Amino acid sequence: MHEIVKIALIGIAVICVGVFIAACRKGSSAEKLTSAGSVYFNIRQLSAVDSSEGQVVTWLGTHNKSGKEARFRIELTLKEPKQGNPFTFGVGAFFHEEPSDPAVLLEEIAQALEAKQVRPGDSRTNKLSFTTAILGRNLSRSPGKDLLAGSFTADPKGDWIAVKVFVADGEGEFFLNLNSRKGQGEFSIKDPEYGDVVVRELAKVL
Repeated sequence: MHEIVKIALIGIAVICVGVFIAACRKGSSAEKLTSAGSVYFNIRQLSAVDSSEGQVVTWLGTHNKSGKEARFRIELTLKEPKQGNPFTFGVGAFFHEEPSDPAVLLEEIAQALEAKQVRPGDSRTNKLSFTTAILGRNLSRSPGKDLLAGSFTADPKGDWIAVKVFVADGEGEFFLNLNSRKGQGEFSIKDPEYGDVVVRELAKVL
């Protein structure tokens, strides 16, 4: 009888450990430590609509850390590249979502982009439009012959979209990388000189 109870208790303990490990693995990717020059957040694709300008894709972005969740939408117009030219140019926008508390996210972005004078956005807005250079689609994060957005390559193929974003009429630049299959996005540094402008602009809408 004692042996049966002992075996049952061991079985329960194993199940509990398994559940705990699974929960940890399922945790938000935004809870990862921010790597140098990048801030991770979660994404979920909401729609993809064909238009005369290209495919308009919308994602919901969330960043949950230290009890504060930032929520925002990302909209990109994706065009098919012309033969012989891997890059395309387009437009996009960030949209504010409620409820949202972006304090921690903005702090991490400022650190990753090496902003020196962080101050609140001059004015709040529900939409922040920008222009883009789509550096590549179906990219992977691994060593390769080409290097895009600092850490991506087209060979081997993967699920990432790498985008260079221009805000404030080109005064600020950063990389926005998205992977719908993994549900992951990231803000990444282009050059430290753009940090202040980028954070100021993002603070208007996040």
